[in-house]
Formats: sequence, structure tokens, C-alpha cells
Amino acid sequence: MIGLMNIYFVGNSEDPSLLPGVGMGNMLLNVLVFALAQGLNGAIETFVAPDWSTAIVALKKEDRKGTRRAQKNKRVHARD
Repeated sequence: MIGLMNIYFVGNSEDPSLLPGVGMGNMLLNVLVFALAQGLNGAIETFVAPDWSTAIVALKKEDRKGTRRAQKNKRVHARD
């Protein structure tokens, strides 16, 4: 969005040499930001995946314990 606004305003100016400079500047910013975002995403992905799978396993274990407790409580109440 900002890149389009820059090109729009510079394109309406009287100096035609500004337009390629703005285009190159926008391209450079887009490439650098994209590279930085991809790098950070790749770095955090290595930490998130094991933690996420560990959390899922822990939740499944808790669910099994809860199910066992519920079954045990049903048996205890059925005796009464």
C-alpha cells in the first residue's frame, strides 16, 4: 500500500528520474522485510514444533487420566 502511494505521488511530479528510484527503494524494502520475516519464521518454527507436540501429548495424557478418574468415580457411585 505504501509503495503504491509513493509511486503515485512521485509519478505525478515533474522529475521523471525519481520514479525508478522510488521503485528500487520499494523493491529493496520489500525484499529485506520478506527475508527478515522468513528468517524469523524459520527460526521460531524450530522451537514451536517440539513444544506444540509436547503440549498435545501432555493434553492427551491428562485426558486419559480424566477419563480413568471418571470411570473410577462411576464405579464407586454404582456400588453405593
